[in-house]
Amino acid sequence: MKKKITAQVPEVINPEIKGTPALLISQAIAKGSNLEQLEKLLALHERYEMTESKKAFHKAMTAFKANLPQIIKDKKVNYAAGGGNVRYSYASLFNAIDKVTPRLSEFGLSVAWFHKQAEKELTVTCRITHELGYSEETSLTGPHDNSGAKNAIQALGSTNSYLERYT
Repeated sequence: MKKKITAQVPEVINPEIKGTPALLISQAIAKGSNLEQLEKLLALHERYEMTESKKAFHKAMTAFKANLPQIIKDKKVNYAAGGGNVRYSYASLFNAIDKVTPRLSEFGLSVAWFHKQAEKELTVTCRITHELGYSEETSLTGPHDNSGAKNAIQALGSTNSYLERYT
């Protein structure tokens, strides 16, 4: 004769119910669960929501990357240096944001930059956030751009624009 093995499930949780932790919390409240049980269910609910948010973020990023906007290099640089000429084109930050932001929004994503200034360098962090709350970020640090005839504010602004564009 086989012995039936059963797991001990707290009586507040009905193992037959398939649903979200929010449903379990609702049932627990209805059954008069104690604070410790509710706290555990709330922690479960928070982990569940974070996992769902992370999955939604990755799904949205996949869709965004499959539909990338075309960003045109709208700025030209041409100056004399070291006995020669320096020439190149690049996409301005405004141009890139103007093209990328509406496309990110289509997929429930937004972008924001955060700055941390030190005496001789600047760190810029770009954070992409999904509407459900999950976000990922990347940071770059660079020295103040003292090239050319920039004053201190212009040197900082130049570094800021460069780092925002690259992050």
